[in-house]
Amino acid sequence: MEETREKIDAWRGRGHVRLTSHDDIEVYFEITAWRTPDGALHFEGRIQSDTATMSAIGQARGPISLTMSDGTSIDVLASERGVGQNWVDIRVPVSVPSIVPAAWPITIVRSK
Repeated sequence: MEETREKIDAWRGRGHVRLTSHDDIEVYFEITAWRTPDGALHFEGRIQSDTATMSAIGQARGPISLTMSDGTSIDVLASERGVGQNWVDIRVPVSVPSIVPAAWPITIVRSK
């Protein structure tokens, strides 16, 4: 049986990632919020920039800080990405409720 999910919100725009404590790099981001039939929320998307930056982000261990265009800062986890790509897939842990409007009825499901 195939699970369906509902797109409930999306954010996109210019932002900054921080790979070191003094290194803000401009990126383009897209993040989509999905709700599964059981009410769980999942956040996924991608960020884009030059290939050297994307290679560094794709090899990062642990979360990286993304500051969205409205000033909201969230931690994202990047997929591993090979050399030569100008984008990387990201996942936002649901432990970051700062982008979740209070009006959404949610169930927090931790990644395994």
